[in-house]
Amino acid sequence: MSRQDSSSKIWESTGAVVQMWTDIIAFFRQQVCYNRIQSLMKRLQIQHDIKRLNERLSDVMRGVNLSLLETIQSSQQGKAAQEPGTAVKSKPAARSTSAYSLDFALPPNPQILFGRSDEVELLVKSLMRTEATHLAILGPGGIGKTAVATAVLHDVRIIDRFSPYRVFVSCEGLASAEGIIATLARFLKLSGQSDPRNAILLHLLFLRVPILLVLDNLESAWDTTEQAMVEEFLEELANIGHLSLVVTMRGTVRPARVDWTLPVISALQPLDLEAARQIFVCVSHQTRDEEELDTLLNLLDGLPLAITLMAHQGQILSAKELLQTYDKEQTRLLRRGRNRRLTSLEVSIEVSLNSLTMQEDPQASNLLSIMCLLPDGMEATALPPALPSMEQVRQATQTLLRVALIIPDMQRVRVLSPIRDFILLHYQPSGPPLDELRRHFMNMTFNADNIGTGLSMQAVTTLSTEFNNINSVLLHFWRTFPNENQPEFPLAATLHLAKFTNTAHYSNCMQLLGEAKLRLEAIPHAHGVAQCIQSIGDTLYTLDRYEESIACLEEAKASLVAEGDLSSAAQCSRNIGDALLMLDRYDEALPKLEQASSVLATHGDRLGAAQCSQSVGEALRMLTRYDEAIVKLEEAKASFESIGFSMGAASCMRSLADILRMQKRYDAAVFTLKQAKATFDACGHRLGATQCVQIMGNVLRMTGRYEEAEPTLQEAKKAFELIGDRGGAARITRSLGEVLRKMGRTDEAIATLEEAEATFDALRDRRGVAQSKEILGAIFLEEHRNAEAEANLSQAMKIFDDIGNERNVEACRQKLVELHSRSPA
Repeated sequence: MSRQDSSSKIWESTGAVVQMWTDIIAFFRQQVCYNRIQSLMKRLQIQHDIKRLNERLSDVMRGVNLSLLETIQSSQQGKAAQEPGTAVKSKPAARSTSAYSLDFALPPNPQILFGRSDEVELLVKSLMRTEATHLAILGPGGIGKTAVATAVLHDVRIIDRFSPYRVFVSCEGLASAEGIIATLARFLKLSGQSDPRNAILLHLLFLRVPILLVLDNLESAWDTTEQAMVEEFLEELANIGHLSLVVTMRGTVRPARVDWTLPVISALQPLDLEAARQIFVCVSHQTRDEEELDTLLNLLDGLPLAITLMAHQGQILSAKELLQTYDKEQTRLLRRGRNRRLTSLEVSIEVSLNSLTMQEDPQASNLLSIMCLLPDGMEATALPPALPSMEQVRQATQTLLRVALIIPDMQRVRVLSPIRDFILLHYQPSGPPLDELRRHFMNMTFNADNIGTGLSMQAVTTLSTEFNNINSVLLHFWRTFPNENQPEFPLAATLHLAKFTNTAHYSNCMQLLGEAKLRLEAIPHAHGVAQCIQSIGDTLYTLDRYEESIACLEEAKASLVAEGDLSSAAQCSRNIGDALLMLDRYDEALPKLEQASSVLATHGDRLGAAQCSQSVGEALRMLTRYDEAIVKLEEAKASFESIGFSMGAASCMRSLADILRMQKRYDAAVFTLKQAKATFDACGHRLGATQCVQIMGNVLRMTGRYEEAEPTLQEAKKAFELIGDRGGAARITRSLGEVLRKMGRTDEAIATLEEAEATFDALRDRRGVAQSKEILGAIFLEEHRNAEAEANLSQAMKIFDDIGNERNVEACRQKLVELHSRSPA
């Protein structure tokens, strides 16, 4: 084809285009009274006319494209003819008819985006449908909505489908529909139009290619008095059949008047710990202090903005230093550079607090402050009865959900941890709702009195479910407690919560008891201080810190005697006796336990007296005085049963089963263990049930069923570790060492026993150390490692002699005799 012929064809096509646009303009002039494309398109006849014009325009544009392509190819061939040896490769026509690209205005593809692959994939798949898609990316401020939208824009599939018409408009700072229109007009090079709104709609309508428009931070314009106008413009955009619309917004509510694509995308959720760790390491390049890092990241509750800002601080400070600093500065630490929404968590939170939705509901701010006392949140249906003075609490809850200052989490609503820290620092809860919330959660603590009874499981479930909330409410009370108030009710709640943790072996209340003690000392309130010290001593016992426990209990006992509270002082004596038993100081323990039992019985404390009898039985069992131990344990069991304390009776059965095991009465031991475990399970007592599994594993070991014993003991060890009982885990580890020895896995057995010995040593459990050394000595004896055998057996024998365990002393002596009788190598 000659250049003249090509030019002629282009001019013919251009004339057709001109005529086409003349017809279109005439058509819209006829319809000018309707003024809006949206209203035009609602009329069936007009829709038919537009369809007809679109078909004509498409035919004309295809002709223009073909002519242009032929001209370009002809030109390339002409150039090639002038350059011998140059091959000409035919290229496909460009997929867009636009003379310019909108892709240049896109933000860069995020380099640090972890834990969002599922969300990005879901959004991309929705946008790859043949029909136009309308999507809303929702969630709290700082959750990563913009990053997800940007990642979608840069996905290769999206580039292939929509480039060069991927349009990204930031609505930050735009307070109206007109602001969005002006910004979009500037992107589309339509700023000079007298009616930019219609110019935009016409331009997008007649592009006739797939368009992807992202309106980022749309809440800036939508959550204003201009909401209706913004929604009207969104509807007009959504009516363009080849335009896919994506909006990102704070909150959980999508704008009205748009047919959002099904299934609608859920609001973005906080990141899991692994994704949080990846962000932190990527930004900070810090890989040390993994335990401290996980603790730090848990405080940030999976909020990407908070994690990123903390990671920037991590370029200078270690995770341990950041933990210490955050404890003092909290959200003030989470900033970098200038105070902007993306560089300061506090600014980001204030944006949500100052939204029109929040301003129109004053109770929402009050409810938010109250909710910030509850790290685990509450069921939305539980809020009205808990806060009767807040008449519109349901509406306030919905408001907070709309702006995503609270998030749904399972069956509850809660505030993310960094937001809680900020609100409690700047907007303290107060007034009747605060008093009501305190009373609601303090009342729950008295369920602790039911632990060990027929109502035990219900009590354990309630208190374990609400423990973090109760602890937080009580901590806030003691830290803000005015000295002139009466502390009796909060003190009773504090002591009952500690009683629950010590009895059920669920977490601990050390921090809470310390705060209460400090405040009571300031009042002063001597009896309350003594009660707190006693409870701290009891807690230290559950943490295997026996010597510290004894010191606290001795101090508390002296104060309680001075206050005339002899019953509580006797309880201290009983607990001191229990701690002495764990330190193998039997000669000191038994007199204290017997004295405490007498005092408690005199004061009518049948439960305390029964517990003393049980402890005496335990001491006799440890001393291998089994006949005497059985008498005491049976006596205690009967007392527990008479007062309905089934958990105490189960504890006695567990100890009796262990004696039966040592007496090689295995069938009776197993039968008794099953009864005890069933009772512990019914009471929700994890530790007691785990101890039964431990003894069952030892029965299997002693009967030579090693293949069954190993998994049983491993199960018990994991349970002890989950509970936080280091002593129990160490005893299981020692038993596993014995099993491995019997299975011929000597190297594993030695390593396992050395692990157990190290834990016992750290806990200052001399009996556990001696038992581990005795078994190690036996293994070394079998392996003819004589020097190691003699060292371990000699050390074990000395410890057993010190604690009065004659049976084990004799066993060690016999092994040493065997060693010394060997002929020199």
